[in-house]
Amino acid sequence: HVTRAQVRLRGSRSEAKLLINLTVNERANLGDVTDQISHEVLPAAAEVLGYPLADVSYIVNVTSQPRSRDHVEIA
Repeated sequence: HVTRAQVRLRGSRSEAKLLINLTVNERANLGDVTDQISHEVLPAAAEVLGYPLADVSYIVNVTSQPRSRDHVEIA
């Protein structure tokens, strides 16, 4: 259960670096969250950008607050 997500793209086309800052509630399975990002989100991002990502970093914060919406906005 992701409650907040922010993604930043840095670097150049040949050295694209992605920083993912997530907040998840305490019931979230972090393995499932990171697997979904690795297998679905990152390939889709690389496809949209038209080039592979050179580096991906995660910051994961855990909160006891439940998700407040049905959808998470990615800024």
